[in-house]
Amino acid sequence: LGDAFGEYSNIPVSFEKLYFRYKTSKIDLWLGKNTFPFRKLNELFWSDNVFPDGVYAGFNLFESNGAINKVQLKTGYFIMNSFGGSLNKDSNLLGFQIDADMLNGRLKIFPSLYLFNNMDDIPDGAATTSLEYSILHWGSSYQLVPKLNICLDADLYFNLTDYSEQNNIYTDQTQGVVLALRYGQLKKKHDKAVRITYMRLERYAAVDYLAQNDWVRWDYGQFDSPDGRLTNYQGWELMVGYMINDQLKINTRAFVVKQLLSPTEYLETGSRIRLDLDMKF
Repeated sequence: LGDAFGEYSNIPVSFEKLYFRYKTSKIDLWLGKNTFPFRKLNELFWSDNVFPDGVYAGFNLFESNGAINKVQLKTGYFIMNSFGGSLNKDSNLLGFQIDADMLNGRLKIFPSLYLFNNMDDIPDGAATTSLEYSILHWGSSYQLVPKLNICLDADLYFNLTDYSEQNNIYTDQTQGVVLALRYGQLKKKHDKAVRITYMRLERYAAVDYLAQNDWVRWDYGQFDSPDGRLTNYQGWELMVGYMINDQLKINTRAFVVKQLLSPTEYLETGSRIRLDLDMKF
């Protein structure tokens, strides 16, 4: 709301979330701006700080006490960037997901399809072309030792779009993988957690400026955009966390990363250690 701080102008105010929702035991519908509605294990594909604007529908298809506990169908259409014309000219995302819980919650699988259309190759007005993404995602999590909450997580990404006409070094860079082994959880006083993650995301395995910036801080600053270049690299993360009390937790995260391909002779790196102290009131 508003556009400037100048005299007689409107004060710019934005909302992270603003939506209308209707929810029952069988259906979940919302219209507006909200958090990413599809199940995910991390922010390597989609940052928690990106709030899609559109319409979402979720349906409970099946529930039982057997081997398959619950199956949900999730779908949504979101405007990623509006150009003031017809809807088919806007940058948009059409998403589908089957979200299934099995084996009394020990196994979760959630295959998804994300269709991005008319996405700027460079964000914030510096685009040289628009891109399509047809990303097939296989997500899963299995609880190896329930009593200790030891879990194995996996994400596989396959972009089915042909980029041969892009005429750059990234035309075949369309796949991604994320594997994580984790122990514990951080919910109450004296809880502990450890996680080790390996990831490799090729250039077009995700929309790079929609992903998180925890692993690396690479951005499009040369084009006057603060948004990130957050694909085209591989690396490892080690996280160790501890709940000091019910309101205070500490996380230490170490990253070792390296760029996959570069238009120059130099590959970027970004190895670092990050310390987070989170307090809730």
